[in-house]
Amino acid sequence: MVSRFLVALDVAGKSNDIVPWPVDREEVRSVIMPSIAIKQTNLIHSQHTIPIPGSDVHGIPTTLYAVKLTKPSLDQRPWLIFANSLLTNMSLWSSVTPVFISRGYNIILFDQRGHGQSSIPLSDCTMPELGRDIAHVLDYFKTQMVEAIIGVSQGAASALSFSIQYPGRAEKIIACDTQAKAPESNKQAWDDRIKLAKNSDDGMERLAIVTAQRWFPAGSVYHSVDPDFNADGNHDNPVLKMIATTPCQGFERSARALQTYDLLADGLLQSKTKTLLVAGEKDGGGMISKALQQLTESWAKAGGNVRFAEVKGAGHLPMVGTMKQWIQVIEGFLPEGGD
Repeated sequence: MVSRFLVALDVAGKSNDIVPWPVDREEVRSVIMPSIAIKQTNLIHSQHTIPIPGSDVHGIPTTLYAVKLTKPSLDQRPWLIFANSLLTNMSLWSSVTPVFISRGYNIILFDQRGHGQSSIPLSDCTMPELGRDIAHVLDYFKTQMVEAIIGVSQGAASALSFSIQYPGRAEKIIACDTQAKAPESNKQAWDDRIKLAKNSDDGMERLAIVTAQRWFPAGSVYHSVDPDFNADGNHDNPVLKMIATTPCQGFERSARALQTYDLLADGLLQSKTKTLLVAGEKDGGGMISKALQQLTESWAKAGGNVRFAEVKGAGHLPMVGTMKQWIQVIEGFLPEGGD
């Protein structure tokens, strides 16, 4: 049974209407976060479906959907690539990309496996695989070096995995609201969330509520989520829509990567890539901030070029609700781009 919330999204056939974006878009099928008012003109937008090498089954590969935003004749501007969290898609970044374009960067966005317009993998994901996916996207665009990889949550862990596997291909890593190693409790926690999503027709809607409440706890800036998914106050919540419309199998395949990964065992503390670790103040009741501060200290003692910053009032996705504060933190780490 389709919920009143999902029906409401298609009132008057407007569910696929394009929300303003800083470039001329040919097509937008994923939900777009509210965009800030920065007018960008004369930008080239291109969409790409990228096959993952070695993923073919009966001649059909797993594919990644990517968007490239560039200025004409300025392809040599430095590049930023963004990696989204589990249960979101590239539209998570649509409010912040105009800022970085205005600062002189070209942008690459992509949907991780099983999310947005990327295809669902046939087997469970691992964190090293997700790190390699970033390399596959850069290889497809013939981009050997980027100024920075900016990731949040699972996207941050995959960015750190990339830095371990491909030293020298990113000048900087910006990893937000992640952990270096999956806690022991993660396996059962993700098993429970997968069970919740799979056990009923409205499982992804139920998962959306509990996930958004965990991501944006009491005291965080982003508005609260009503525990009734069909409540009027939830109808226009883009975070809920992103979560609820994620394919259940895509969620499960990707969530498996979060259950047992260990970036420390993979060699994270040996990475020399300049890295900024960022935490929302309210994420995990402050536990994520504490864990990333501890990681910063141990990594620096091992010779790493790493620093830590906290976004006050932010939850698990600090670019949502606390966008200006988050951008200030990032801008303090990135140089100006080019024109």
